[in-house]
Amino acid sequence: MRSLGTEKFTTARKQINVLTIGGSDTSGGSGVQADLRAITALGCHGLSVVTAVTAQNSSGIAHIESMSEESLKHQLECVKEMAPLAIKIGMLYSNPIIDIVGHFISTQSVPIILDTPMQPTLGGLSLLKNDALTKLKQLVPLVTMITPNIPEAEILLGRPIHDNEHYKKEAVWELIKKGSRYVLLKDGHSENTSHSVDYFCDGSTIHALSSPRIKLLNNDIYFCGERVPLSELEVFEAFERDFLMNVNDRTQMTMFIKRAGRFFPFIEGELKKAGLPDDLKYLMVAESGMLDVVSQAGAAGFWQIMVKTGRHYGLEVNKVIDERYHLLRSTQVAIQYLKDAFSQFKSWCLTAAAYNMGIDGMSIMLKNQAKNNYFELWLNRETIRYVYRITAIKEIMQNKEKYGYGDVIPYKPLYLTLISVSQKIPDLVAWASNNGYSYKDIKYLNTWIKKDYLPAPTNSIKQYMIFLPANGKLVSTK
Repeated sequence: MRSLGTEKFTTARKQINVLTIGGSDTSGGSGVQADLRAITALGCHGLSVVTAVTAQNSSGIAHIESMSEESLKHQLECVKEMAPLAIKIGMLYSNPIIDIVGHFISTQSVPIILDTPMQPTLGGLSLLKNDALTKLKQLVPLVTMITPNIPEAEILLGRPIHDNEHYKKEAVWELIKKGSRYVLLKDGHSENTSHSVDYFCDGSTIHALSSPRIKLLNNDIYFCGERVPLSELEVFEAFERDFLMNVNDRTQMTMFIKRAGRFFPFIEGELKKAGLPDDLKYLMVAESGMLDVVSQAGAAGFWQIMVKTGRHYGLEVNKVIDERYHLLRSTQVAIQYLKDAFSQFKSWCLTAAAYNMGIDGMSIMLKNQAKNNYFELWLNRETIRYVYRITAIKEIMQNKEKYGYGDVIPYKPLYLTLISVSQKIPDLVAWASNNGYSYKDIKYLNTWIKKDYLPAPTNSIKQYMIFLPANGKLVSTK
């Protein structure tokens, strides 16, 4: 039996190694990927041992592949050398996996938390084989603390637990008798809608840990002033799926919030000048995450504009110049495209969906299905999730404190100037140096220039607009 909190940690260590043992989640929302983010957030160094690989996304788990016994043993042997000071155990899946992990933790004298999922998942697959429960119970005396939720506690005890404080405390004492020094019974599945009460037992006393439930979602979700009808079951579940995927991806959402501090003021200004709703900036976030990326389909830049669309709206796109990466020019084109779509569909939800699948494609869907409401259409999988993804991102970013991102400090906008160039620049390196700039900064701010020179503008372009550091070097505004 391990003791929690009694081990001595010396200040001589440069880092505190914490080991997570569990399954790999392709979506990154759970498993060792989520554990490593939590470990890092707590200032520790994460070690990981993978017991199984899952193929999963927001629709559920499609496949589970158990790690071979040999591979698992090698992983554990390697991390043993790194002397983890705490261990968290997640998905174990099968009897051979449990045996190997059980042998490993029996040699460790550090705090060990057992948090193994036992319930069937979305999609019907279980993260613990039916015949592995007996073996799993044998691990309980080897760990410091177990942390089952109510359904998992019912599985461990082999009986139902009624939604009543007396019965829950009774269940905690039964779990203590199984050998774990500490038990945390999680009450998230309770029917109590106002408060969640977890029960922690230190071996002698049960402490009720009560906190108000955070109402993550409500019926007041809007996109560009248009209400998302969350009262409809299918709409709510579709929105909730993308909400949970995004709110639990801490790395991605943190970077969204940080980059928004730098780029939103510019985008908001352009949308306001064009008379378009401010919410459309979240469409850009959903498209690219505010990164100069290119999709498998060939869409590029912050607004993910296709080559054909970009050229149609006047962007220069070739091997030397690609204005889809020009923040101002691409934003102007995206705004015009959104205006054109809205003039046809008279709905911002339909307009956003048309941005994803094309104006012509959306027109065909509306005609074929005789509908003019986004939430009543049957669309391809990507487009049917598109507005939900945008509104989920908006909900989280607008309420970052509510969803646990209050400590994220956004980047500040850069102090820039924009100049027009109507002549060829044969050597950007020399031009930058002669004008008091670094070539690196020029390329960083103008990724639309693909070469180390700038050709003379074409008859249709007339002039190029180049972003420059306002004071000769990159600095953020105060």
